[in-house]
Amino acid sequence: MRKAFLIAWYDLVRTFRNPVALVFMLLLPFALIFIMDAAFGGQRTGLEHIPVVVVNQDEGTLGQNLVAMLQSESLQTLLDVTVLQDAAEARAWVERDDAAAAVVIPSGVSSALGKPGTSVTSIRVYVNPLRPISGGVVRSIVRGFVDGVDVGVIGGYALFSSLQQAGGLTSDPAQIRHLVDAWTERMTALARSWAGEERVRLVSLAQKRAEGFDPIAFIVPSMAIFTLLFTMTSGGAVFLEERLHGTLHRLFGTPTSPMAVLVGKVMGIWWTGWAQLAILLGGSAVVFGISWGNPLLAALVCVLVVLAASGWGALIAAYASSPSQARLAGTTVSLIFGMTAGHFFPRENLPAWVWWLARVSPNAWGLDAFQKLLENPSFAAVAPALAALSIMTVVLFALAAWKLGRQLAET
Repeated sequence: MRKAFLIAWYDLVRTFRNPVALVFMLLLPFALIFIMDAAFGGQRTGLEHIPVVVVNQDEGTLGQNLVAMLQSESLQTLLDVTVLQDAAEARAWVERDDAAAAVVIPSGVSSALGKPGTSVTSIRVYVNPLRPISGGVVRSIVRGFVDGVDVGVIGGYALFSSLQQAGGLTSDPAQIRHLVDAWTERMTALARSWAGEERVRLVSLAQKRAEGFDPIAFIVPSMAIFTLLFTMTSGGAVFLEERLHGTLHRLFGTPTSPMAVLVGKVMGIWWTGWAQLAILLGGSAVVFGISWGNPLLAALVCVLVVLAASGWGALIAAYASSPSQARLAGTTVSLIFGMTAGHFFPRENLPAWVWWLARVSPNAWGLDAFQKLLENPSFAAVAPALAALSIMTVVLFALAAWKLGRQLAET
């Protein structure tokens, strides 16, 4: 075991003496952290008074309620709403960058609500490509309203159908239509209230800091974990390079067992990852005054994130035929995991299937764990993420172990 520790220590020192490695491991993430802090720090969220244009061509209550919701008091700080009459003019506002989004409510939407199988997806939101975040906020609000209306209408249709079949509903078509209209109006009013007051809550960073939360605490672990995966996957490529250049042959020429060499190499990768996270998180804590709650839980999260990330590096190294192939695969996997895990934009903005696919990455579970530590620094809060990272580590190393063993045997 002493020889394994010596091999691990040698690899750790060699990595931190490599200027190129230090740029990608430390300088790049610190630069990203400072840039994002400068962009999103301060006293504003950057999402205030979003210019929105609305065209309501609907004759019924749905269009009226949607416009009233967008103009409601709960959203007046977030949105600056301008009501227009022409859809083409609204789109022109977006094209001229005078509005972040245009909401067009077509004619006949309200009258279609009472018909079975009809949804309100014909409401259109045109998002300004130059303002994707602001436009996405508007789209999310409208989607919340539409979802609420859909659920209410479907539920009402099921209710009235059941009552009619059971003989508990009048057979007069005029009275039935009156009940349907009253139900629809009530559902759109509820959707307006829910989407306006519950779906979006704007809180300034100044208020968040007063509550003991700093948004930079999300940025720091996000950038640290994102760059960590590059380090862990490149570790597998280094292993292949040593095999290709004969370094492993020289190690096996010494009185050192193959198992000690393998353990030492893997431990060296782990130590490098732990050192990288310790420097990034510790240095950011000193500079920005960040606290992730219980330091033991934060350390445990870091340990398991490194283990799971190195598992992907081991898997790539086991099945790559050359160091260049391993580096390419590692870079590809790291970028995909980074984009889908929510390092640069909210994961919730992605399609649901992408959101769930991101769960195969240590990035997503690591970010979840740090967010839980900020909200509720208890073991129970981070236990699901810890369990997922542990299972991921075991599965990935199990898949890679037999292949790596065969490679060592051939060396």
